[in-house]
Amino acid sequence: MRLGTAIAFGSGFTVFAWTLTPIPTEAQSSLLSGMSQEWNQCDKLAGAYLVGCHPPTDDPCDPTYAGYHVNQTTAAIARQQCAEERQQQQQQQQTEIEQQHRQAAAQEAARRDLFEQQKAVAKAVTQGYRLIPTVKDLILDGKPLAKTGAKIQISGRYKKVGDSERLYGSLPDAIQSDDNYVSLLTDDAERSFREYLLNPLCQAQFGAQVGCPIAVGGHVTMCHRLAAEFANYPAEPCLSVEIEIKYRPGD
Repeated sequence: MRLGTAIAFGSGFTVFAWTLTPIPTEAQSSLLSGMSQEWNQCDKLAGAYLVGCHPPTDDPCDPTYAGYHVNQTTAAIARQQCAEERQQQQQQQQTEIEQQHRQAAAQEAARRDLFEQQKAVAKAVTQGYRLIPTVKDLILDGKPLAKTGAKIQISGRYKKVGDSERLYGSLPDAIQSDDNYVSLLTDDAERSFREYLLNPLCQAQFGAQVGCPIAVGGHVTMCHRLAAEFANYPAEPCLSVEIEIKYRPGD
């Protein structure tokens, strides 16, 4: 762009002086535009931490933020917030790690219990206790098993209701106290098992309604239900418990 200046002399002469103002080249305009965009982008990256521009880093808590035109009060607040956030993240990570460890420990304990129970079942088989898969199977096959006094092993949920000792096949059946159970005789069971049955969870009269898990071996026989309403009912298959199917070190 050109600018002209007129100078008048007393003799009547007028001189025009022309000056030239540099016109930004296309490259300079591009550079200025790029710098403006860079500053704007830098401000977005830096956020409230900065008054001026700050080169972005991988860690928003990087203390070098304080060296780049930083408002010290804002930077101090930002660092405190950042430290609190980092502490919360570390606590959350620690909680997740501990939860993973607990889950892994629980899974390992479950695998160990299953392995030990399988060994206990296998040992009982060698002692002549035939494995009956479910309480339903025992209900259906009880009479022929009772005729031979068959030695069997079975697992389920024990629940004592009054003087009636019952073996249910599942937790829902035990809670509902329905008729899908096998009567048990435990007077001749080993002492440690009878002691386990004294657990309040096994005794309905103590308010527990879910029973307790058991795995037992014994012989099938015929017996009458003790409840008065069943007094005139014919005898039905029941299980006289002898041993608890339980893993013991050395098995």
